[in-house]
Amino acid sequence: MTFTSMFGCCIIIFNLMILIWGNGAFSKVEELKKSNFLDLYAVYITDGDVDNLMAHCKSGDDDLGDKKLTPNQYFHWMFRQNFFLTTVFTCTYRWMAPDNTELKSVTFNAFDIEISILCGDEYSINRCYWLVRKDGFYFSRDDQKPFPDGWKLMHTW
Repeated sequence: MTFTSMFGCCIIIFNLMILIWGNGAFSKVEELKKSNFLDLYAVYITDGDVDNLMAHCKSGDDDLGDKKLTPNQYFHWMFRQNFFLTTVFTCTYRWMAPDNTELKSVTFNAFDIEISILCGDEYSINRCYWLVRKDGFYFSRDDQKPFPDGWKLMHTW
């Protein structure tokens, strides 16, 4: 391949990248509020009003195990994202009957790149709050506001 044809290919690829970028194909990247793998995150899971809640959260690297919660109890964990900002924590929530039979169950990502954008930055820690209620799963970047102010329904049972 001659220098001029190689140069022409580079110009075409460069123009295609500008065209794609200009059309918003990388809008997720633009929303990342300058996240990097050194940022510290804390995820809080609070039982709002479910009498017998079991939560099991894990990532590709960490399994946090089963957590049994009663109303107003919470658990949390802290971590840093991996270098590629692809860290995902998936949680399975089970609403248990008094005899420990499962009434309802749901699984979703409690943390991923899209959730990281929503987390609040306070005292150099990005905090992500989940509130589990009988009608669903609410998210907030700030737990100082009384429910429902500042809380958004993200998932239902």
